[in-house]
Amino acid sequence: FPINYKGWYNRANALLKLGSIHEALHSYEETLKLRPDYTKAWYNRGIVLAQLKRFEDAIASYDKALEVRPHFSAAHYNRGNLLYKLGQYSEALNSYERVLEIRSDLYEVWYNQANALYKLGQYEQAIAGYDTALGLKEDFAEAWYNRANTLDVLCRYEDAIANYRRALEIDPNFSEAWQNLGETYQKLGQYEDAIAHYDQAISNKPDFPEAWRSRGIALRKVSRHDDAIASFDRAIEIDPNSTESWFRRGQTLEHLGNCKAAIASYDKALSLNPRSDKTWYNRGLVLSRLGEHEDAIACFDQAIALNPNLPDVHSRREASMKALEKN
Repeated sequence: FPINYKGWYNRANALLKLGSIHEALHSYEETLKLRPDYTKAWYNRGIVLAQLKRFEDAIASYDKALEVRPHFSAAHYNRGNLLYKLGQYSEALNSYERVLEIRSDLYEVWYNQANALYKLGQYEQAIAGYDTALGLKEDFAEAWYNRANTLDVLCRYEDAIANYRRALEIDPNFSEAWQNLGETYQKLGQYEDAIAHYDQAISNKPDFPEAWRSRGIALRKVSRHDDAIASFDRAIEIDPNSTESWFRRGQTLEHLGNCKAAIASYDKALSLNPRSDKTWYNRGLVLSRLGEHEDAIACFDQAIALNPNLPDVHSRREASMKALEKN
């Protein structure tokens, strides 16, 4: 074994390249026992801990590196990325800002900073961040895509469409961009255009449950109910644990008058998410349609307990109560 810190450090780097993560971690720690102020060892230890999904420990390791070398931009950047993964967006933003104080020419940092701003609901600032990233790298498809997502949140749909199209010019196989472009067209009520874009997303990525589900929703809007059910079935085949796909399937079956099958779909949705107020409500609607008012009332009660402000639930419950009293 090595007898000095450089030997342990070099051994750790070699092990890291070989993919021997745990052994590399041990060697970095031996390095730091011999030289506790060795910035590179703390930094690389952080990389190893992140690979082991020990994010809090990795952040602490980057912090130790930054105690010795406060302007170590890579440590600030990696620290920010881990904080982002942990959902600590304000703290991540602080780390990205520290990087940009040191180096303002890194498009990835502007992009990640913009993503953190988006998560914090600071949409205009996020757009400005994406703009800076794109000024440094114009062919950055992900930045155009996330800029489009931000514009969509702001209901600037035409601008969002233009940005999705720019992302797709750069990367025609960007399935998520095709999918979200379809979503924007659906919000505009342009359902056939939406379906065409979902089809493109699915062509690029056949096992894309969100695209199959959204396609089903759009097909239902244009009264292609059987095709919609086929789309929901495909979404469920890919992701059987999607509450939303089971719910949408139930809605469509209900519309077709297939009440028993609709209830079965709602039951599956509720087994996955018992706190879905809209599923309890819709299950109650089907039961009331079948004349099973007592069970319908129980469903409406569940929906009210979860969301007292759910539209129409109180009036529907009252209607079932009156029907039950009449019978």
